[in-house]
Amino acid sequence: MKSDYQKFNINIVVFTTILGVIYFLYLIIIDPTNTCLSKTITGVDCATCGLSRDFIAFFQIDFQQPNNKHSISIFVFLCVQLLYRLMTWKLELFMNTKISIIGIDIIVSLIWFVIVFGALI
Repeated sequence: MKSDYQKFNINIVVFTTILGVIYFLYLIIIDPTNTCLSKTITGVDCATCGLSRDFIAFFQIDFQQPNNKHSISIFVFLCVQLLYRLMTWKLELFMNTKISIIGIDIIVSLIWFVIVFGALI
């Protein structure tokens, strides 16, 4: 039997999936040229406009002219987080103190997140 918490989580997943499908259909059928919901609603570029193009350029080792001034710091954040996750996972395999690793992980990730994304908030 499922608890109320599990039922709530299932409802949230279903609700967000339905919203995502509706938005995807809107983009395909009604307005295929505009892919930014924030720009569609407000008419102004959001703080993350251009990140996809910049990330593609970064993966092609092109750091010359990013479209978004925050894209390099976000890209570095994601790369460092990937390496940090792998390091914590390896450390967790060799240590039995899983709780302390999780606590340190939460604190370090939260501080790093605020430093990188503070300008976007």
